[in-house]
Amino acid sequence: MARATRAHRLLLVNPPESERSMGRAMFHLASSWPPVWLAHLGGYVRDVTGCEVEVLDMAVGQAEDLDAALARGPDIVGVTAHTSVYPGALAIARRARDEGARTVLGGPHPSVLPNETVAEGCIDDVVVGDGEGALAAIVRGAAKGVHTAPVPPDADRVPAYELLDMDRYGQGTITSKHVPSYPVFTMRGCPFACGFCQRPSRHARIELDLVFASIDRLVEEHGMRDFKVMDGTFPFDDERTREFCRRITEYDLTWNCQARSDLLTEELITVMADAGCTSMGIGVESASVDERKAIGKAVDLDRTKEVVRMCQDHGVAVRACFILGFPDDTEGSVRSTIDTARDLGPDFANFSIFTPFPGTPSWDKLVDRGITVSEEWDRFNTFELVFDHPHLSEERLQELLREAYRSFYLTSAFARRRLREIVRDPRDAMNLLRGIRAFSRL
Repeated sequence: MARATRAHRLLLVNPPESERSMGRAMFHLASSWPPVWLAHLGGYVRDVTGCEVEVLDMAVGQAEDLDAALARGPDIVGVTAHTSVYPGALAIARRARDEGARTVLGGPHPSVLPNETVAEGCIDDVVVGDGEGALAAIVRGAAKGVHTAPVPPDADRVPAYELLDMDRYGQGTITSKHVPSYPVFTMRGCPFACGFCQRPSRHARIELDLVFASIDRLVEEHGMRDFKVMDGTFPFDDERTREFCRRITEYDLTWNCQARSDLLTEELITVMADAGCTSMGIGVESASVDERKAIGKAVDLDRTKEVVRMCQDHGVAVRACFILGFPDDTEGSVRSTIDTARDLGPDFANFSIFTPFPGTPSWDKLVDRGITVSEEWDRFNTFELVFDHPHLSEERLQELLREAYRSFYLTSAFARRRLREIVRDPRDAMNLLRGIRAFSRL
């Protein structure tokens, strides 16, 4: 096996959510998922270059963990960053540079703004897109700069979970039926290109044998009892979904996923429910058909309501997601979206504020309209208004966001649904307690 020639120690860092983001997350239901993407990337680079790899997850760590990791003398420090954690990622890179390490930044934000990232002055290399080939080249001594490399043919593999402290994870979310609960990926990217999403639309399936090898390891070594399929959209390939469901029935596991209502039939829902699927997240986004068309999600609301009913009839809970404050939204249209959230009757609803991430069509459209968009990146947390809205102030939109949560969750209809679910499945009592704790933050 070839040895790394210029760098023998690689530190990969997942930065923490900013204090601003956590403070503004009024109804934050998620727990920390392990950064499986870094375990996958680190395992690949370790195997093909022979370098030593450490993964540090600052989302569940402390400042002293970074101090200790840098004291071990990594030659290269790679940091991943989506937009809201970008300032924190830069701070980590500066620390690493001060310690003499070569600094690499990758992830969604640097991928769409590579030149701006290099210009920050503390970054030696920017990896654009999938990182396996580019980071392996950097470890082998490639010249500093912006790196884009195709995904190597041998890149897909079981993540190197041993690089993570798995005892820190497994709590799941409000819709996890059991714990420990962990993330599972069955594809890279997403087959759709929603206008607000920074996720790459290029997608590639991961061989199911590898997916199930990952599941086997999580079950055998970490006691996994539940998982979330982290794909942007899971049941987009009917035949593959059915094969996945056939194979997962050999395990005693529950699971959940993200879906689109225009891809779901009652037959497919039945297959998924019988295979242990207990909930699906469906992006409804807006009551306005024009707004849904503008972001590439023009699914008929009557169809969505029918899918919600079919899922619930088969014991599959629905998490519906809505966005408030689209550029053409008024207070009236926002209230219409809030009303729609109740009318569709999902089990859970998630509301966020429209956020035009850089590199997305939503960002470009605002710029084309001459609307000023903030570049205070830590505000891009989906709970703050980051552009000059033509009709709504940030204060008013925040009030409407609170109203949305209260009008959905503080209702007798919601209480009755949850009590019925607890009677049918006592495991839902745990989920209800999670929700009450989260709701107390409002």
